[in-house]
Amino acid sequence: MVGFVCAPLSGLAQLPPDVVFMIVRQVYAAQTGLDGASRTSAVRRNVVRRIARALAVAGVSRTWRQAAVPFVYGTVACEQADGRWRTNAKLCARAAPQWARQLVVVGDGRQARRVLELAGFGRARWPRLQRVQVVGHEAAAVCALVTCDRLALPRAGACSVRVAPAEVCELTLPWNAHSLAVLRAAAASVEQVRLLDIPHARSVLQLQARFPRVRALSLLFADLRADANAASPRDRRALSPFPRLQRLRASGVSFDVRELLQALCGAHTSRVELEVGAEQLASSRLLALDLARQVPGIRAIDVACVGPAHVTADCAAALARQVVRTAPAHLQHLRLSIRACAALPRALFDSLSVRCTQLRTLELRVPVRLADCESLVARLPRLERLRVPYVCTDELPANEVRTLDKLYVVMSKRQSRVLSASLQALHVGFWDYRQPTRALCCHVIHLAARLPGLLLVSADPQFSIALRSAVDGLHLMRQRHARWSSADSTDWLDHLIAATIRPHA
Repeated sequence: MVGFVCAPLSGLAQLPPDVVFMIVRQVYAAQTGLDGASRTSAVRRNVVRRIARALAVAGVSRTWRQAAVPFVYGTVACEQADGRWRTNAKLCARAAPQWARQLVVVGDGRQARRVLELAGFGRARWPRLQRVQVVGHEAAAVCALVTCDRLALPRAGACSVRVAPAEVCELTLPWNAHSLAVLRAAAASVEQVRLLDIPHARSVLQLQARFPRVRALSLLFADLRADANAASPRDRRALSPFPRLQRLRASGVSFDVRELLQALCGAHTSRVELEVGAEQLASSRLLALDLARQVPGIRAIDVACVGPAHVTADCAAALARQVVRTAPAHLQHLRLSIRACAALPRALFDSLSVRCTQLRTLELRVPVRLADCESLVARLPRLERLRVPYVCTDELPANEVRTLDKLYVVMSKRQSRVLSASLQALHVGFWDYRQPTRALCCHVIHLAARLPGLLLVSADPQFSIALRSAVDGLHLMRQRHARWSSADSTDWLDHLIAATIRPHA
C-alpha cells in the first residue's frame, strides 16, 4: 500500500521545474464551483481559497515548494465571505514578506483595516508591494493603512491604488415592510433585485429610494390591478427608481403593461420579459403594447403565456400580432411561448420577416408549420438560431421528398436553392406525429441540407436517432452509387454529415 501511494508522488517530484510551475499555476487559477453570470465577482472573492490550493500542492517536494512561492506569498489577501474574514497576511508577514507584490481587499475597508492590523500587516516590511486593490466600500481606510508612516513600505509613494466596484449583490425579497427596509439599505450596492408577491403596479414606483446600480429587475405580481391615479409617463420616467435598468422581467401580469414599461424602462433597457396568465390573454388592455416606443433600446423580447389550459387560436394570434407589430426593426432576439391549440396564421410570419430583419435568435414555442419555418429562414438574412419545438405535421411542404431516394435525387440535381447561409443551429420538435417518422426525417433533412452554415441540429430523443439514421442512409446511398458522386453535387450531404445531431438539452 505504501508503494502504491509513494509511486505517483515520486513521479511528480521528478518533473522538470518549468512543468511544475505550469501545473501550480493551473491549480492556482482553477475556478471551481463558479457560474458564468458571477465569474468576475467570484474570482475576486476566492483569492484566499486559491492561495490555499497552491499551498496544498507545495508539500510534494522542494521543487514544488519553490514553484508555489510566488502564488502563496505574492498576494496578501483579506476578504469577507459568509460573514467571516479570511486573510493570509499573518502567514506572509512571518514567512516571506519580500515576495508580496499586491494587496487585495474584498469587503468593507474599515473592517479590513482592523483585520490586517491584528494580523501584523503594519509591523512587517514589504519591499516589493506596489499594488493595492480594494473591492468594496470605504477604500480610504485601506489606503490610509498602506501609506501610514508606521508601515515600513519603501515604495509607498509609487504604490498604485485601484478601487473596484463592490461585488455583485442579488436580493430576493417578498413584498413587506421589513424586506423593503432591507432593500433600501442596500440601494447603493445591489445589482440584481427579485421582488415577490407585489400587490399592485404603483407599489414599485413608490419605493422612495433610487437604485443606481440595479441592472436586472424581476417582479412577481400577486393580485395586480390597473392604477388609475398613476402619474403621467413623463413624470414616472423622471422619478424611476432604476435609472440604469438593463433587464426587466414581469411575471403574473394582468394589467396594461404600458404603464409599467414606461415607468421603469429607460435608455439602458435592452431586454424585456413578460409572463401573462392564460385567463388574462383575452383582455384588450393587456394586448395594448408599443414596445418600440416604450423601450427604444430594446434588443430582446420574451413573451410567455402560462397556464394549465390552452388558449384559443384568435387570442394567441392577437398577442403574437401585437408583439410583432410593435417590435423595433433592430430587434435581435425574440421568444414567443403561447399554449395555443392551433397553428398561427401565415400572415403573422410574413409580417415578422418584413419588420424584424435583424433577428439573430428566434424561438417560437407555438404551433407552426414547417413551410412557415422555411419561409422565415429564407427571409431573415441574419438569423443564426431557430428553435421551433411545436411543428404541426398535418400539413407538410408541397415537395416530393417523402423518401430518401427522392430526396437524394432532388438535392443532387441542384433542384433546391439555398435558404440561408447564416443559420447555425436548428432546434426542431413536433406538435403531433400525424406523418410517418421517415417522411418527417426527409422533410427536416431537406430543410437542413439547404443551410450550408448549419452546425447543430437538435430534436426529440427518438426523432434525433431516426434523423441520424436517415443521414447515414444517404451516406451509404452515395457510396453504393459512385457514379452519382462524380456527376452530381453532394456538398449538401457533406455538410449534413459534419453537423452535430443530438437530442434536446
